[in-house]
Amino acid sequence: MESREKLLNMLSLCRKAGKLSMGFDSAKEALVRKASRLCLLAADCSPKTAKEVRFFCGREGVSCRDLPVGRGDLSKRMGKEYTVLSVDDDSFAASIQNLLTCTNEEDCVYD
Repeated sequence: MESREKLLNMLSLCRKAGKLSMGFDSAKEALVRKASRLCLLAADCSPKTAKEVRFFCGREGVSCRDLPVGRGDLSKRMGKEYTVLSVDDDSFAASIQNLLTCTNEEDCVYD
């Protein structure tokens, strides 16, 4: 399975576990509540939204990463179009970070 598909599967699992805040307002709320462990931006997120999310992430000390998928691919998994996601669990955040940084499939570690 390619890493892009693994990433989408991990996001879907995270959502089903109730550990994913979806949309700008929900992600911002998770950041303010200190629940967010990782913020994710869809590839086609608007520059204004991305700037705001990065501001809040910087203020709260939370990593913000760009996804290699757009809102269309995310909407197929999430049921609605979102460009901002907040992962609210340490284990899911670590696994997703690994999937985003892993370039050589043999070196990837999946929990």
